[in-house]
Amino acid sequence: MSYENSGPLVQQPSSTDLSFIAGTGGVTAGQFVYISGPGTVSPTTGAQEWVGIVKVGAPAGKICTVMTGKVKARITASGTINPGDLVVSGANGVGVTNNTPTTKHCLCDTGASNGGQAIVIP
Repeated sequence: MSYENSGPLVQQPSSTDLSFIAGTGGVTAGQFVYISGPGTVSPTTGAQEWVGIVKVGAPAGKICTVMTGKVKARITASGTINPGDLVVSGANGVGVTNNTPTTKHCLCDTGASNGGQAIVIP
């Protein structure tokens, strides 16, 4: 199966888009982000709890849009991610395979090799 668009959002059956202020360094579409301050999000720094995946990025101090809920979203893979793998957030907001996660995770729909674009379902 292929998808027409190339942005971070693949399908949005029941997503809620939320606005936040981008933290230090800004955020990029497709990154996992966590709440880093009041009304502020930053890219994850490892396997940690995250609030969503950035839909519309922004430089630091500007408004960004974050997808939460059930979506199919593109993320950047760190290492190989295969369909069916459980994916957690990694350094700089990338996705990492972890089939025994202890933090919030996604399910991989379409895999990717290191640096490629995997599709996940949060």
